Amino acid sequence: MKAAFAATASVLTMLSVAAPISTMTRAAPSSASPAAGDLSGLYSCTGKTAGGRGYRGAVEIVRHENTYQLLWMLPPEEPHLGIGIVGADRKDLAVSYFGELPGVVIYRIDRSDGATRLVGEWTEVAADGEIFSEELVRIGPGSGHLYFKMVPPKTDASRGMPRRPA
Repeated sequence: MKAAFAATASVLTMLSVAAPISTMTRAAPSSASPAAGDLSGLYSCTGKTAGGRGYRGAVEIVRHENTYQLLWMLPPEEPHLGIGIVGADRKDLAVSYFGELPGVVIYRIDRSDGATRLVGEWTEVAADGEIFSEELVRIGPGSGHLYFKMVPPKTDASRGMPRRPA
């Protein structure tokens, strides 16, 4: 438990430096413990990008009603935020995310060895049709304090579209 807290504290420090606070607000953490099958928690993350380059980091997953919110912390990049849903068969987690570029990831949920692993494939805008791999392994319960909701951009009331910066 101390290790998970220390890892989360490090992530929070990194997040406070790297995240554009204007696009996020903190919501009250849930006091309920995760239900059976809940994917909420702190995960180690490893993956491969174009050219087979490896990366690693941490991912916080928080359940919000029937959806999950994800926060990827992959130094030296800025954090990536995502929202996802579990498929009806409870075997897959589909996530749309945005960071430097928007993208999608589909994870197969694997609990075969007693640990929760999410084995994924992802792509993003400008990936030229390539698909990359990523694996998340649950390492702890998470902080319960990395629950973010997006602040909607100001909209142009006449068109319902986000306003362009001045």
